[in-house]
Amino acid sequence: MKNFREHNESQNVKVNTKKLLIILNIVALLVYVVLQIVITASTGNMSREIDFIRREKARLRRENEFLKSEIQKENSLVYALPLVEKYKLEKQIPIVIEVYDHDIFSMNNTSQ
Repeated sequence: MKNFREHNESQNVKVNTKKLLIILNIVALLVYVVLQIVITASTGNMSREIDFIRREKARLRRENEFLKSEIQKENSLVYALPLVEKYKLEKQIPIVIEVYDHDIFSMNNTSQ
């Protein structure tokens, strides 16, 4: 009889341990699901702010590039104006030569 009681008690301990592990797994799963919902909800609210910050960053980069080009233009004028006065340079309209028939031009060059 003693052997039967020990065997029965060990069976009860195993069943209690299994029940405890099942309950702990269910609790861990519920905690995981709740955390995922909380994180997703908070991130969803931040996505508008993140989009706004990205648009603002892109706008500021474009403005910065424009200002850099304006500064470079002013710097080149500052260096160019004294040269114009020193060498008495005059403004002239550039002459542009356009070739309309590229094939004829290239055929003439290859035949020579």
